[in-house]
Amino acid sequence: MERAAVPFRWVVAAERYGRIPAFLDGVAATGQWYFAEVPASTKVGLGQPKVELPGQRPRGRPRKSPRVAAGAPKAEEVRPIAARLPARAWRRSTSKEGSKGPIAADLACVRVTRARRGHPGLAGWLILRRSLDRARAVKYVLSNAPASCSHAALVRVRGLRWPVETALEEATGELGMDHYETRTWRGWHHHMTQTFLAHHFLVRLRLKLKQSPGVDRGPSPGAVDGRAAAPSPERARGPRPRALSSGTQLRSLSFALQANLAATSPARTPAREES
Repeated sequence: MERAAVPFRWVVAAERYGRIPAFLDGVAATGQWYFAEVPASTKVGLGQPKVELPGQRPRGRPRKSPRVAAGAPKAEEVRPIAARLPARAWRRSTSKEGSKGPIAADLACVRVTRARRGHPGLAGWLILRRSLDRARAVKYVLSNAPASCSHAALVRVRGLRWPVETALEEATGELGMDHYETRTWRGWHHHMTQTFLAHHFLVRLRLKLKQSPGVDRGPSPGAVDGRAAAPSPERARGPRPRALSSGTQLRSLSFALQANLAATSPARTPAREES
């Protein structure tokens, strides 16, 4: 993997990518920190195990690759590691923003070394997220972030996937991100750039009007056929306000509503000249 032209620190990935050691090694080779979900069967060793370096051995052929020293704790699956953690290792944290607001969960962070076919891999963090419902399901994440990375930073990155996935879903379903017919990378990037700029504009507008995505409260009071009522003559003659007052009722500008308005508005045709 080549170093990206746009500077960034974290690469957050789903379990599909966390299963591929070559992908994680490629991210680490660029100097970035990955934060990848992994299956419960992933094997790691706690802490930094003692390693025997390649070289001459007292007996036999020289060792060609490093290996965990004899007597050191063996690597095991992340599932039993999570089950053995004491209660003090878990912290209640708001790990991400959901569609209905913040979502709380118990998180634990442990320094581990990933095992690669019996050989020690990169040292990093094992981040465990346990739900607060009756199922108490646990999700597992590996990161090559250094030991100096704080628990708060890991919690913050843990919640980055949700807004990214939400933005991709909205851009695909409402703004036609997947409606492209291009033959060159430049044309594809041009379409993607326009889509994300449009999404950025609508999100800023939504935040400015303090509206929730996908909510359509219908026409304002006094509207006729879906159109806002005309202002009264007394208000029209008064001074124009510079900002919306707190009592002004703000209507939703969901993407679906905008699409419906565009589809139902009558098309304008140029008037024909009389001969």
